[in-house]
Amino acid sequence: MSSTPIDAILERACRAPSVHNTQPWRWEVSDDDVRLRADPSRRLPVIDPDGRDLMISCGAALHHLQVAAAGLGWSARVTRFPDPSDHGLLAVARLRPSRVSSEQRALLGAIERRRTDRRRFSSWPVPPQWLRRLAGVGSGWGSQVLPVESPGVRSELELLTRRAARIQNVDDGYVRELTTWAGTSGPDGIPARSLPAGGVASAGTAPQGILVDRLNRAFPAGTMSDPAEDLEPSQDGMLLVCTSSDDAVSRLRR
Repeated sequence: MSSTPIDAILERACRAPSVHNTQPWRWEVSDDDVRLRADPSRRLPVIDPDGRDLMISCGAALHHLQVAAAGLGWSARVTRFPDPSDHGLLAVARLRPSRVSSEQRALLGAIERRRTDRRRFSSWPVPPQWLRRLAGVGSGWGSQVLPVESPGVRSELELLTRRAARIQNVDDGYVRELTTWAGTSGPDGIPARSLPAGGVASAGTAPQGILVDRLNRAFPAGTMSDPAEDLEPSQDGMLLVCTSSDDAVSRLRR
């Protein structure tokens, strides 16, 4: 694989979002393929007891590998769970030279620009056509992505989110894991510079009197400046990502 820009491909694959930026994956490279393995040492026992978030995180990395390879002139033929006797081996990607389209080149650039924004939602409206376009792109990768346009459905989802946050926020183990992985200065975890200063509270359970947003989670030790509170109703959009089942293959496709 000496002619393959494997370092560039994997560098972009590792930019994938993961639960608390734990990056719970390992890569093995041979002459003709790249193997993706789960790294169980990076699973969060309290937040992710059954490894569901770990698997979804690895699926994001696998997606980024395919997008990065295509943008750099290589197709990635992926086989998920190729060896039933090797549970840690999640996928094998076989790389072959291919032509690069303008869309693939643009997606490669999008990987480099992508960021998770944990600041408060604003009153800037999100055009419905943008949500539908995102839903269409996401659905092309094996999941079903649905724009949440019904006020009733959205209200129910927000209620469930707030209820889950209340349960988590009184769990000492959850708080310890969150504190360990949030506000870091190294390559792992959520950097302090990517978290709002003072935190963004979730579900009306604002510790230390910090401001409350309906859906955003509270994180400690942030240093990122946040705009002044927007008194107008938020106009954020919501997408619901679904799969036909909740087995390992479905999780890896999310």
